[in-house]
Amino acid sequence: MILSGVWVFHTVRGDLEKARRFGVEFVRMTELEPTPGLMLAGNFVLGCTLFHLGQLEESLDHMTAATRAHSSPSESVLALFAGPDIGVFCRAYLAHLAWHREDGNRAQAHAAEAVATAQRMRHP
Repeated sequence: MILSGVWVFHTVRGDLEKARRFGVEFVRMTELEPTPGLMLAGNFVLGCTLFHLGQLEESLDHMTAATRAHSSPSESVLALFAGPDIGVFCRAYLAHLAWHREDGNRAQAHAAEAVATAQRMRHP
């Protein structure tokens, strides 16, 4: 999906407000074609941007939705950005979000889950 490439471009440039708008559009597009892979990617894109904008509660909502849409490693429109399993990336963001919310136990659990998921993939 082209929106993922435009989102990455604006995110890397630090133009997070534009990236957020593309994230919102991405999520709206996934509502038209609600497949788990697109829902995962759309919620990740918007959740990631909201995190970097300091909108932690909204980010948490989208990262949680992304992990709910993730069932197993699958081809993602964000594979070049997030690697072979975007679920690992989502869990890492959930760890950051929990830490920022001063929930060290949950942060540690999410981080451990991200590492365990990555190790099960056995992908460099």
